[in-house]
Amino acid sequence: MFKKAKGNIIIFIDANCVPDKNWLIELTKPINDKTESIVAGSIKSIGGKTMWDVGEERMNSKKYLDEAPIIKIAFKKEIIKKVGFFDEKFNYGSDVDFTWRATDLG
Repeated sequence: MFKKAKGNIIIFIDANCVPDKNWLIELTKPINDKTESIVAGSIKSIGGKTMWDVGEERMNSKKYLDEAPIIKIAFKKEIIKKVGFFDEKFNYGSDVDFTWRATDLG
């Protein structure tokens, strides 16, 4: 899926996320300002609290995360050259593995 992307920023949002009005601007602002390479956004699920919403509340106090699913995330396309693609051997969690590898590389 990354291989055909033409832009400089890759963005994911999960199907059950409810984006805020300016979510895309806010999510990509630190990347466009050249202060960050990867940004994970906050989420709100359709139909009430899920495990992701509870985890979101716990992580809101942190500036930097150790891991992040691609529920709502943006990153520079060039990150793929350093980190690689999602590991297709995983049935689940390849997104978190991707962010672990990115974190390990700084």
